Amino acid sequence: MRKTLTFLIAILVAGNMFAQTNYPRPTGHVNDFAGTILPEAEQELEAQLRDYREKTSIELSVITVPSLDGVAVEEYTRQLAQSWGVGDKEKDNGVVLLFAPAERKIRIEVGYGMEPYMPDGKAVGIIRDSIIPHMRASAEVQSDAERLALTTEAARSGVAAILGALGNTPYEQRLKERELAAQKAEEERQRSDAETKAFMQTALVVLLVGAVIFVIGFTIYRITARRKRLKALHRSNGCMLRECQAKIEEA
Repeated sequence: MRKTLTFLIAILVAGNMFAQTNYPRPTGHVNDFAGTILPEAEQELEAQLRDYREKTSIELSVITVPSLDGVAVEEYTRQLAQSWGVGDKEKDNGVVLLFAPAERKIRIEVGYGMEPYMPDGKAVGIIRDSIIPHMRASAEVQSDAERLALTTEAARSGVAAILGALGNTPYEQRLKERELAAQKAEEERQRSDAETKAFMQTALVVLLVGAVIFVIGFTIYRITARRKRLKALHRSNGCMLRECQAKIEEA
């Protein structure tokens, strides 16, 4: 009973924690709530990402937050993306790049529809190679202006790397290509199954023919061997008969 109550209390506490998380409201594709991106760069990125969405229907949102409110960065980013509705709801083709400089956390959250083009390994590689070097450098400088320039470059570099990995192919065309690829894979599977079935049928026929030939050959062998034994026995009996006749004549 105590264990059950403890478990229920834990669920209620966790639920209250997420319920009390105050997610900011979006203002565009670039939402610099932590103040780590230069205004002119924010405008440039906003225009770039808006143009990218118009061309591909894929939405990339860049977000910086002053705090994660004690929530894990993975859960915070996922809940924020769902709350904002990043990407088309049916296509689930949104991507979120989140910076939490206070906790030194960076996260790329990818909608299900974009996972084939941005798997976890690639997202981790972009953070490691394109973003973290600038963020580390920003932590080592004393000047606020230099720090802001470096964090801005981290956002720019991250966006460039993500867009480069995703490519400029419209999402609808990607769906058609995936459908064609799936159809081709299914046709290849069916062809392989047909070839395997034909091979098995041929192998079965060969085995049956081989078995018949073996049975016939073995039967012929036994008949031939029996005839040879009978002939040998006949010759032996003939010799014995002649010997008996010769002895009778001598007697």
